[in-house]
Amino acid sequence: MSYLEVRELNKSYGPTPIFEQIDFSAAEGEFVTPARPQRLR
Repeated sequence: MSYLEVRELNKSYGPTPIFEQIDFSAAEGEFVTPARPQRLR
């Protein structure tokens, strides 16, 4: 059973998408940090 459940998380900074359609869940006492791969320049 999940203590926290997130579905379809979207976040953008201006026109730049940061997260698109992210789903995750966490059990009680668990720490969760959304992250994405770093782009190489």
